[in-house]
Amino acid sequence: MYALQPMNEQEHLVGEDPESADFSHSDRENQQIQVCRAARHGLLAVAVFAVIGVGCLHFSGSQAAHATVKNTQVKAGIYGNGAWGSQLEASAPAPAAAPAAAPVAAPAVAAPAQPAVPAVPVPAVPAVPAVESKPEHAVINQQIDSVNQLTGGTGVSKVVSAQSTNNPLAPKENLADGNECSDDEEELNEMCYKKCAILTNGEMPKRVSAFECSKSEGFMGVMKGQTQGFPMPCQGYDVAGDEAGGGCPHKKGACLKNEELYLGKCFKSCATLTQNMYTVRTGAETCCNTENVFSCMSPSNTKFSPDYNVGGGMNSKESDPHSPEVKLTEAR
Repeated sequence: MYALQPMNEQEHLVGEDPESADFSHSDRENQQIQVCRAARHGLLAVAVFAVIGVGCLHFSGSQAAHATVKNTQVKAGIYGNGAWGSQLEASAPAPAAAPAAAPVAAPAVAAPAQPAVPAVPVPAVPAVPAVESKPEHAVINQQIDSVNQLTGGTGVSKVVSAQSTNNPLAPKENLADGNECSDDEEELNEMCYKKCAILTNGEMPKRVSAFECSKSEGFMGVMKGQTQGFPMPCQGYDVAGDEAGGGCPHKKGACLKNEELYLGKCFKSCATLTQNMYTVRTGAETCCNTENVFSCMSPSNTKFSPDYNVGGGMNSKESDPHSPEVKLTEAR
């Protein structure tokens, strides 16, 4: 039995197919090659995606930085002549000033000698201060230069006489003229703008757009209309009436006499709430003692209180901040 075992092993070795053994060895090598290729392709794909990801991050970052700078430039452009623009221009480095031309002195002309006259004492007359006359609605070329003007109003309406015995806080308005805006305003696309007839002294009485006044309406009116400078929001002809405090156009209606328009809402005026100490509203709950935008960022110049977030009316609706009310401008 022991003698037959070597013979059986030899027969087993002889019985094996050499080609099948070679094929199995070749398959193992091919599998290893495929694994190496797959690993290499995977690494290449990861590297490609990493490069693409880094590029996307760099592009998005540059776009975000560009958008931030662009927004700042837009704000500075919109309010370039007002408080925002003036402060931004002040912070920018001033360009080198050109050398000023030397003034040319006018030739002196000798006056003829006059005979001496004995001095006569004249009693002193008190000086009378000059009073600059300004029409009530003359705000042509006026620029937005304060926080309240920037956000929709300069304060309480100038027309303060009572309109009815039912509401002594109602402003004086014509309630039967078909105009749902204040008397010095006109409606366009559900918004109230200062009348073009007032802005242009009657030369262009028809409003054809938010920024444009014309002599006539329709297509030809638009083609022949005029604007005041480059169209800017809340400037030029795109302003509210004096009775609404000037500033940005607003929804139809008016505020009460003791209210001011801020961000399209009627709030009780800061002057009334603070006994004229902080007269400029800079937020729903904040009043400031100056119209300078950056000065109002200092806590020493502002006063904060939740009690300032109120309306000026006596009923439940008007005692909270509210939109301008049409019932104050037109009887329905």
